[in-house]
Amino acid sequence: MKVRLIAGVISTQGATKASPRCQKNRLQGLGLEELITSYRNKALAVHQEVEDALAAFLENRQRIEHPEINVAETGKTLRLLTTSFKEGDISFTRFFVLQGSLAAR
Repeated sequence: MKVRLIAGVISTQGATKASPRCQKNRLQGLGLEELITSYRNKALAVHQEVEDALAAFLENRQRIEHPEINVAETGKTLRLLTTSFKEGDISFTRFFVLQGSLAAR
């Protein structure tokens, strides 16, 4: 039991001591500007994902809280879709697929 604990401490200390050297080599290899740019791009991508998820959440919450708005919007969309189909702006397949997706809401 004591041997495993000591081995774990030694391996952990070895990893911590090696870590700054690895980071220094990485900084020298890539360059600080590239690392900052990479970090900034990743942070912006994560921020965008969070913003998209929050917007989707709020939109879904509005649909749940106000179903009458959703029904009115769906009706309006179906009327526009039918008019577009009758005027020949969209094909029957597109009309059928869009109508099915609206009904699934």
